[in-house]
Amino acid sequence: MTTRLFLLGALLVPALASAQPTPNDPNAPTPTEVPPPPPPAAPAPPDTPPPDPATTVQGPTVIVTPPAPVVATTPEPEYRLVYDSYNAPVFASGALVFAISYGASVITRVDH
Repeated sequence: MTTRLFLLGALLVPALASAQPTPNDPNAPTPTEVPPPPPPAAPAPPDTPPPDPATTVQGPTVIVTPPAPVVATTPEPEYRLVYDSYNAPVFASGALVFAISYGASVITRVDH
């Protein structure tokens, strides 16, 4: 019985070791900083009374032509490939432990 437990523990050690993240991993996601919220807007200045219409002088009328439309080109989409390198060994060791434990449950002890 202790041999089986020792064997089971020896099989689980690689799975636990491969599931741990490696320090200074270049593929690890970088933490993002959230910018602080912008400060509140300054209060609007107090309203001034409108000028007297009898003293206002209107200037000449100016007609402005709109600028030519700009054709926007879409840039190439940015992407990067992310690999999860430790999922395959963890899955394989879990499948191995499952197969061994299932096989051990099938084996029955026969006393002669």
